[in-house]
Amino acid sequence: MFKKGLIALALTASAGVHAENFAAHEHGVANLMLSQEGNEVMVELDGAADSLLGFEHQPKTEAQEQAVIKLVKLLNTPDKLTSLAQKCKLVDTRLELPFAVAEHSHDDHKGHDDHDEHDHDEHNKDHDHDEHDHDKHNHAGHKDTTHSDIRVSYQFDCKGQDVENIQINLFANLPHLEELRAEAVSERRIMVANMDKDGMLKW
Repeated sequence: MFKKGLIALALTASAGVHAENFAAHEHGVANLMLSQEGNEVMVELDGAADSLLGFEHQPKTEAQEQAVIKLVKLLNTPDKLTSLAQKCKLVDTRLELPFAVAEHSHDDHKGHDDHDEHDHDEHNKDHDHDEHDHDKHNHAGHKDTTHSDIRVSYQFDCKGQDVENIQINLFANLPHLEELRAEAVSERRIMVANMDKDGMLKW
């Protein structure tokens, strides 16, 4: 079970100066929070979907669906993101996504297209004018203003391990990430840092 109090402690330890940075929804920015109590280390990464994925809407193309699948696989493989996962035992992972990717085979889509192709063509001919006006209205009057966040939490058992120095490898794996705001709290110290490239996090 996750101990939410640990993450809450990490967030409130320096709230007077830094809390506003972690509350904001900013594209290109993600927040990394670490907390340690005894052998237990909690890690939470969250940010705008645009920062981690490159878009914030329900996947509309096969490429976007594949991007979500790739991100889910990455976030479920924490040893690719931080050396902490290589030192400690992963106890639990919780991933929160704002949308899911529908699983449909190409054959299913092909069959559906073959069945309805003729009817769709005739229907489209009848409604070319309406669709043109509708598309024009959408592009001229509306923009995608959806705000979606992605969050993943890890619980580690780090008994007997030195976790004061942690290698961060987020930028190499998340090409849309531009800035990482890290905050960590332990019995040793409270640390806040802004990172714009991968490197060692000392806490």
